[in-house]
Amino acid sequence: QLLRTLFGLLVILTSLTEETLAHEGSCNELNLDDTGTCDITSPQQRDETALGLNALPVRIAVVTGQIQIPPTCGIWCDTTSDPSSPCRMDEDVVPCKTDFYCTTTCALWSLFTGMERPNISCAMFARFDGYPTDYHGAEPCDEMCLLPEIRKERYPAPTGIGLLCQTGTCYAAISSMAHLAEVAAVLECPCNWFGADCPDDWAPVQAINHTAIYGDIVATTLTVDVEDWKRIIENH
Repeated sequence: QLLRTLFGLLVILTSLTEETLAHEGSCNELNLDDTGTCDITSPQQRDETALGLNALPVRIAVVTGQIQIPPTCGIWCDTTSDPSSPCRMDEDVVPCKTDFYCTTTCALWSLFTGMERPNISCAMFARFDGYPTDYHGAEPCDEMCLLPEIRKERYPAPTGIGLLCQTGTCYAAISSMAHLAEVAAVLECPCNWFGADCPDDWAPVQAINHTAIYGDIVATTLTVDVEDWKRIIENH
C-alpha cells in the first residue's frame, strides 16, 4: 500500500512540476560552458557522469548509434580503468529489455552486483539509475502492487521490466530506511523527489497556477518561498 501511494504521487506530481523544472534548466549567461554551449546539468550530475554513476549518456549513445554493441558487463569491466565505460547487462544476472535499459556503466554494474548493499544518491534515484538485484533482496514489483499508470508498460525503468520491490512485498526496493535489513538499496537523504521516503524534505507549496495551455497540455507552476526554493536548487 505504501508503494502504491508513493508511486501514485510520483505520477500525479511529476506532471505538475514539468514547467518548474524547465525553468530551472533554462539557458542563461550563468551556465554556458567554455565553448559557449548551454549546460543544464547540475555539478552533481557532471561528477556522477565522470564517476560512471550516470548511465543516461551511454544509453543515449547506444540507441543513437554512437556506440555499437557495448561489451557484456562483468569480467570485461575488470579490464578497463574507466568507470564510465559502457557495457551491456549480463541478463543471467540482471534481466533487462531493450538496448536502452540494458545499457549501463561498469561503475553501476559493480555497485549493483557487488556483495555489499548499495547506496544511491538522490540524483541517481531521480534518473532510475538504481537496480539492486535479487541478491540484495529486490525483484520486479507484482502488478497488484502498482497503480495501472506505473506498471511496466508505462514505467519500464530501471531495467526495462518495471519498478523494483523488496522481495515478496509491495515495498520499494530503494529506501532511506537503512536500519531495515530487508531494504535492498539505501537512498541518501535529503531527496525531495517524488517516490522518495526521506523525512522532512517537502517544501510547502504556496500556490498552484496553470500558466499556459498548449493544446491538451497544461503548464503548471508551483510557488514556494525563497528559502525553500534555494534548498530545492541546492539539492537538485
